[in-house]
Amino acid sequence: MKKLLSIICFLIVSIGASAQKFSTINFANGKMVKDFTFTIYLNEQQIGTIKRHENLSYKIYSEGRITVNIIMPPVPGVINRATTTIDVKSGNTYYMELGMKGYVIKKNLVDEAKGKELFAENENTINVEEDKRNPVGKINAEIENEGPKQGSCFLLNKQGYLLTNNHVIDGAKTIQIKGIGNDFTTLYAADVIAKDLDLDLAVLKLKNQNIVFENLPYRISDEIFAQGTKSLSLGYPMTSAMGEEIKITEGIINAKSGYKGTLTQYQFSAAVQPGNSGSPLFNDSGEVIGVINAKLKDAENVGYALKSSYLLTFLKNVDNFQLDKTEAAPLGAMPLSEKVTKLKGFIFIVKAE
Repeated sequence: MKKLLSIICFLIVSIGASAQKFSTINFANGKMVKDFTFTIYLNEQQIGTIKRHENLSYKIYSEGRITVNIIMPPVPGVINRATTTIDVKSGNTYYMELGMKGYVIKKNLVDEAKGKELFAENENTINVEEDKRNPVGKINAEIENEGPKQGSCFLLNKQGYLLTNNHVIDGAKTIQIKGIGNDFTTLYAADVIAKDLDLDLAVLKLKNQNIVFENLPYRISDEIFAQGTKSLSLGYPMTSAMGEEIKITEGIINAKSGYKGTLTQYQFSAAVQPGNSGSPLFNDSGEVIGVINAKLKDAENVGYALKSSYLLTFLKNVDNFQLDKTEAAPLGAMPLSEKVTKLKGFIFIVKAE
């Protein structure tokens, strides 16, 4: 197999004792053989670029969950983006090392001493301060993601394996599934079997092995689909406000590349809301063509879904797991209402605490 380069992001957190009204995020370009340039985005706002032997120190007044995207120039066959999040609290100091290793994007926690050592090794530090008039997040806000998280998931096989996004279940002590058999009163416990932080995927397995599922009416496609392909999303967005009836949105694939041009995602036009994370994206024939994992902030009907071909590659490496061989007929000729009826019984709510 051709060995690919990939980005490594090591995140460490140091809790300060002072009552200062800002935090600092330190980005260190780690030891590398080649001179790779990294462009850094916080909540989709570019804050700077660092080259080999450079650091970037960002003074941030915003608090809450901040999405960090690291982009490098395109390299054939390489996923040139790494994404993570930081729960920023006033007075904290954060260190992140950027580097290249292997062929899979990694994010590994390191201790504070290691982070400071890496930061001190570089020759030049670029100092940047958040513009309070155009903040990357919320100034003096509470962390948005505290408390239970909720997303969507869908069945992978009759043995009770399910797929969702890693960010839905990340850090959870308990994971429960709701809506099996159209029952929204019973919660079924589930375990995490495998996950990929970089593709933002997690495989779950129901602990209760007595649940009987019907044959899946869909397959996961290994194809890459063209712009203009019809897309259909089924999931459970914002259940506290919108209720627990499954929601459907239709659209098309707008682009064969995703956020900041990444090749692992589609951009599609179906509406996406909080809680849609982990929802399957279907084509007109009822095949799974993607897994919804993001939307573009402050933009109408701009969603992103991991391409199903990357999902299949991930699933091939999950121990003791096998997809069901479905003989389901394409659903393209069915009216939309019948497609929804066929598909919705295999898509559920995930609750993570």
